[in-house]
Amino acid sequence: MQHSSVLRAVCVAAILLVATSLQTMSAQARRALIIGIGEYQHLTSLEGVPQRDAAGFAGLFQDQLMFDDVEVLPDITKTEFESEFADFIDRIEEGDTVVFFFSGHGWSDGAEDYLAFKDTPDTGTETSRKLRTVPLGGTVVELLKSRKPGAVVAFIDACRNNPFVDHTKSLTKGLGLVKGGKGVMIAYAAGRGQTALAKLPEEAEGGYSLFTRHLLPRLANPRRQMVFLLDEVKQQVSSDVETVPHLQDPAIYNELPVKWCFSGDCQPELNDELKLWLSANEKAGTPEACTLYKDYMRGFPTGAYANAARLYSALPPCAEKPSNRTFASSFQPEPKPGTSGKVKKLCESITATIYFNHDSTNLNMESADTLNTLTNTVQQWQTQHECKIANLIVEGHDDGTFITEEGSLISPEMSLRVSERRAQSVADFLSAGGVNADSIVINAFGSTRPAVENGNAAFNRRVEVTAIY
Repeated sequence: MQHSSVLRAVCVAAILLVATSLQTMSAQARRALIIGIGEYQHLTSLEGVPQRDAAGFAGLFQDQLMFDDVEVLPDITKTEFESEFADFIDRIEEGDTVVFFFSGHGWSDGAEDYLAFKDTPDTGTETSRKLRTVPLGGTVVELLKSRKPGAVVAFIDACRNNPFVDHTKSLTKGLGLVKGGKGVMIAYAAGRGQTALAKLPEEAEGGYSLFTRHLLPRLANPRRQMVFLLDEVKQQVSSDVETVPHLQDPAIYNELPVKWCFSGDCQPELNDELKLWLSANEKAGTPEACTLYKDYMRGFPTGAYANAARLYSALPPCAEKPSNRTFASSFQPEPKPGTSGKVKKLCESITATIYFNHDSTNLNMESADTLNTLTNTVQQWQTQHECKIANLIVEGHDDGTFITEEGSLISPEMSLRVSERRAQSVADFLSAGGVNADSIVINAFGSTRPAVENGNAAFNRRVEVTAIY
């Protein structure tokens, strides 16, 4: 019995040891080494841009993405880098995710890219410069890979003009394209032989570099697939520099899986329709959302969220406030009692009048409330009173009094189009609220059927809705 107890204890201890080892192996860390060098002793100063970029990346990885190990090294010499880099390398465990960011001066001999540190001299031979700077591929990437991390991601914003005063002829413009090998992704702020802008000419000093400003906010979502994220950055940077004009097309070298992201649980990449709709939802309740709803309806008129976009476009803050509440919409259901004392099943007199602001085709808050009441009543009558709607007639009208830039009234054709757009906005709202779109009939009369002759024009800027059974 004693031997059996000892054996059980040994087995339990062994199981716990294995479980602990597996847990340690699975607890892979995320580490980042961030370097920004702008104040050079001999090379041209970069006016604080690399330091600001480094601070931005530090805040991202420390505070937002909650990396386990973030080290920031601003304005360091080559010797200081070698010491700090060695310590960082030694901390990397197998399977870790490693990020390396460098912003500052760099140069290329056409085969290798070299990173310049604070004390890099501004003159010398090509050989001496290689010894006074650090090879990106041959040293940085290779040492990072030697620790067998799960992924290495490098962001290099060092593609400047030849920084040396003697402009050695053998030096190429910008950087090349180092290939890091399997498990490595390197994103360059500019492509081979190109230079990267710190800012656009009309912009004030004090911000991030052009590359970093587009990269940082996208990296904040750890579930974004890196391939698609960087493709967006490429497109945005390339679009921005067209106005200069300047050639800067960020380059990506990638041997990570397409579906790779910092969280490990990547969200599926969105199509353009869903991106636009999610953008509108993020801005919901703001005027910016109203523009996005219109963009969605224009770009995807039959899309999955078209009805919702029409509905939200007709509600505050997108809908206009009425200019005069005296002329707010009205709703008059008129069921009449029969001779038996019971309510007679009258399938008629469900109408609504919707009023619009001057030269406007947008619904206001009272209009939305009225149409919601109409929709609910129609649906209630159809179920409780068996009044089957054949059609909802939607008739648009205008007052015809808008003054053009030339000082004349708008043409009958324009007035007709305005009344048609008003009727369409009401029809879209009804359809979004659940009314069968096939039952809605739209008519437009412009200013030919005024509700009030020679009276207040506000009564004529209207849409009349009538239920036909």
